[in-house]
Amino acid sequence: MNLDSHPNTVGEEYAGSTPEEHLELFAHYAPDVAIDYVLVDNSVVRNEKSLSAMAASLGGQVVAVDIRKAPGSIHHDVSQLALHLGHIMRQSLVG
Repeated sequence: MNLDSHPNTVGEEYAGSTPEEHLELFAHYAPDVAIDYVLVDNSVVRNEKSLSAMAASLGGQVVAVDIRKAPGSIHHDVSQLALHLGHIMRQSLVG
């Protein structure tokens, strides 16, 4: 999901979208694809209950963690992203 919450960002079609709106688009364009996890930076979660409900409706659960490169940045921290994806994969594969 994008970290940019500013709707006026040039060239980014999903900038300004909430995580729920991202999931709605995903569900619309890939209705037969189930998800297991929604990895999202905790700074963009505005409504935890709404996001959890949307993720659950797609078969997934929310993992809200700090994956932003720096406060206010619109870029992911590659190391943090890899770390949390690794945790998710290990949990999925090992249980």
